[in-house]
Amino acid sequence: MLRSFSAGVGGARRRPSSFSGVDMRRRPFGVVPNEFVVSARVQVQRMMPVWLAKARWLVLRGSKTPSLAVYRQVATGVVLDDNPLRVMLLGSDTVVQVAGEKSMVLSSSRVRRTDTWVVAFESSAQRRRMYELVKMWIELGAFLQNLAGFESIVKSNNSVIYRCYERDAVEGPTGSCPPRRQYALKRMSKAKSWDEIEVTERALAIEGLQPYLARYLYMYETCEDQSVTIVMKYYSGGSLADRIRAGGALPEKVAKGVVSSLCCALYSLHQHGILHLDVKTANILFDSDSARAFTNLKLVDFGGSTLRPRSYGGESTEEEDDEDEEGADGDAAKLRQRKAVGTYGCMAPERFDGRYGPEADVYGAGVVLYHMIVGDVPFPGSDPYQVMVKNMQGDVSFANPKWRRVSTPLRRLAERMLDKEPATRITIPEILKTRWLFQNLSDHEILVQSTPSRAAAAESGPARRAAPSASAGVRSRGASDCNVGSDYYSRFIPHSAKYA
Repeated sequence: MLRSFSAGVGGARRRPSSFSGVDMRRRPFGVVPNEFVVSARVQVQRMMPVWLAKARWLVLRGSKTPSLAVYRQVATGVVLDDNPLRVMLLGSDTVVQVAGEKSMVLSSSRVRRTDTWVVAFESSAQRRRMYELVKMWIELGAFLQNLAGFESIVKSNNSVIYRCYERDAVEGPTGSCPPRRQYALKRMSKAKSWDEIEVTERALAIEGLQPYLARYLYMYETCEDQSVTIVMKYYSGGSLADRIRAGGALPEKVAKGVVSSLCCALYSLHQHGILHLDVKTANILFDSDSARAFTNLKLVDFGGSTLRPRSYGGESTEEEDDEDEEGADGDAAKLRQRKAVGTYGCMAPERFDGRYGPEADVYGAGVVLYHMIVGDVPFPGSDPYQVMVKNMQGDVSFANPKWRRVSTPLRRLAERMLDKEPATRITIPEILKTRWLFQNLSDHEILVQSTPSRAAAAESGPARRAAPSASAGVRSRGASDCNVGSDYYSRFIPHSAKYA
């Protein structure tokens, strides 16, 4: 049985991305392809070194047990049969060494004892890429083999999120084993989720955004179900929605800290051409397990995000029209479909008219602020259609008595963030220049606790012990760290009369 590949020599079967260099675990890579094919000469070490031929197809396949295989080359292109000439299983015992600008040496004993290959590539770039992927899949394969206890915790149309834990904890220097680390694995349809993958890759490359993002470990392809899996740290502290559901509305000081950190995160995204478009309490996670400690806000889920926002007002520019014409393969349809992506009850009203810009994220942050103060969303209801209608109308009521318990500036801020007219809605730079919002706030940690216990103080270190015991301590990254520029909105709406 022959299998042909649409990717050329030295390429993996994946959609090209402009943002493949991503800082995950401080290493520059994006989605790790599950299959990589190059043309190379392979020398097999037996009784004496033997070159298989002038050129063969060298195929790296990633899985829990990654492998390298050598196939014959035929005149019809990159076509592989089911009978490889040689196979090397890769694992922790595999030795990979660079042997010159275009060569590398691999040794493994998993198939036959002291199996050694010398591989000569056509270019140094191919050698560097294969070396990088081999090392990555060896590490990733060992990591995946050590996971257990998979539990589905969230399901959607395009993805499933599993919670799992390490099978074997690494023993510490004192001989004690720490608690097993937990991870979240998000498995997405590769065909339907490339936009989310590309946005995630780009967001991970933003240095100033790192304090506000979940810790991502790997992003890799799987061939069995044509999916991409994202591995990240599992945050047992739960989401902001979980905290509100369990404990009700939050104090004003906590709400101020959360919304200030959230706006700093959104500003960093917008500065790099990313709109989140699904800002809500369910997409805000926390590090701490304590329901009274709001530590290290983490903005997650770029499933509704975009890198290609239209000009404000819903009318596209000439450049965008040209892009749509060039993207006749479906990119324009995807862009139009994104208008409806989001959560009813949390979307900016203009989203229903197909318009979106940075103002839509401001509205989402306003919904988060309203949810924290009141304990419910601005448009509650069990009937999705009624919620959608209320959301489209955008008339937010501040008649709830809880709004009388907060300061006038905070209520006024919420009203301006939830203005149904995007042209008059407050902007992220304006929010970040609101000094009273950042009074007595520093760093990006929010703590709500009367007298911290010894265990909690020891766990959190100096930052926890420095919190005042008589009142809640709130710490959030200051607006000055966000470096608000005057050209903020020009990257999204260069032809807008409002910001001309």
